[in-house]
Amino acid sequence: MDRSEQIKLCVGYYWIMRTQSDTMMLFLLVTLYMYIRNRRRGHSSIGRRVNTLPLRRDALDNIIGTGGDRNCIWKLRMSLNAFANLCELLQVQGGLDDDGHVGIGEQVATFLIILALHTKNRSEQVRFYRSGETVSRYFHKVLGSVLRVQSVLFAKADPVPEDSIDPRWKWFKGCLGALDGTYIDVTVPKSDKSRYRTRKSRISTNVLGVCNRNMNFVYVLSGWEGSVSDSRVLRDAITRRNGLKIPVGSYYLVDAGYTNGRGFLSPYRNVRYHINEWTQGHRAPQNRLELFNKKHSSARNVIERFFGLLKKRWAILRNPSFYPIRIQSHIIIVCCLLQNFIRMNMDVDPEKDATLLPEHILVGDALLLMKPTCCYSSMASIPRQWTEQETEQFVVFMEELVVEGKRADAGQFKPGAFQKLADKMNEKFPGCGLIVKHIRNKHKRLKEKYMYVAEMLGCSGFG
Repeated sequence: MDRSEQIKLCVGYYWIMRTQSDTMMLFLLVTLYMYIRNRRRGHSSIGRRVNTLPLRRDALDNIIGTGGDRNCIWKLRMSLNAFANLCELLQVQGGLDDDGHVGIGEQVATFLIILALHTKNRSEQVRFYRSGETVSRYFHKVLGSVLRVQSVLFAKADPVPEDSIDPRWKWFKGCLGALDGTYIDVTVPKSDKSRYRTRKSRISTNVLGVCNRNMNFVYVLSGWEGSVSDSRVLRDAITRRNGLKIPVGSYYLVDAGYTNGRGFLSPYRNVRYHINEWTQGHRAPQNRLELFNKKHSSARNVIERFFGLLKKRWAILRNPSFYPIRIQSHIIIVCCLLQNFIRMNMDVDPEKDATLLPEHILVGDALLLMKPTCCYSSMASIPRQWTEQETEQFVVFMEELVVEGKRADAGQFKPGAFQKLADKMNEKFPGCGLIVKHIRNKHKRLKEKYMYVAEMLGCSGFG
């Protein structure tokens, strides 16, 4: 290549670079003009970062700040003081740390909201302006931290002393408490559903719970398939290296689903046992076996009430979640541990009481959540006492309903029949205050009472 060709090539390359530079400069000028114009109009075509720190602080402050105890109890199921103690416990003994990205208060609050309200990851993203990965990472972080302090949160079981005057427990000297199993619905892979399917065709895990006389969990074993019997789960619990330990001379109350043996006291079989069999209208115990079963059922019912309180407090236990089965088992144990923590750090358990205190009732739109979650009528637990005149008139009105064709062929009363009967009873006995629930319960009791007589009359040779 001679010198003239080299000069032409250099000149051509220069003009190409100059043209591209002009095009690039023109593009930058147009982009800058559009950006400035949109900023003046109040919006930008170029995505700008929003400072979410004040928004996160406001969201957290609404729960554990200005909202006071009432918002904290509704969202986190514990008071502000209990929440502060939990954060300190997890930080000092649970290994939970503040990494500068998400504070300990926000970590624990997010975790408790997911358990208490069974909110999804996406809801917490919107609440605290976090990514889904951040919410998931800190959820598992707090979960592991709570599990690490289980030795602190699990209660101790003390035997009933010889001089006990407790009307419920004084009959069982040396008793440590009660144990039972409960089913909690879970989500498992399709290949494992047959093993987790219960006799009621629900996909659940069989959870063993052991509590003391003060309604605090002593031991919890979660993870067994729903198709496994309660006795098999108990056998696994007592054979584990760190399993359930029962001192010599002490025992737990169990139901008829377990074997009566050393360390476990079960009721007499084929004898009346459950509490609803001793309610108003049923005859008193006729012999020592029935008397023992009645006392046994009254004391052992502590574990049944505690399971009900547990599922009432943590909504995540009432519906299956979509975590892996191993994480779901850990969540169940953590809910039991937090149940103990709340009872240890709060003088009044709002979930245990029939009604909430006024300062614990949330204001605003969350008031709509009161009926299905926490608020129950204080009169619901008081049985309605029927007089003889009311019972006789009730039977007369029931006969009239049957004559009027209000009962279907299957034996069930048609819709609106009980309401009509309640109206008649209130008209006959002004001020009695009978409602449909009272009518339905009375019908059920009478049906149970005269069930065997009806069966005898239906047999050949009677009537």
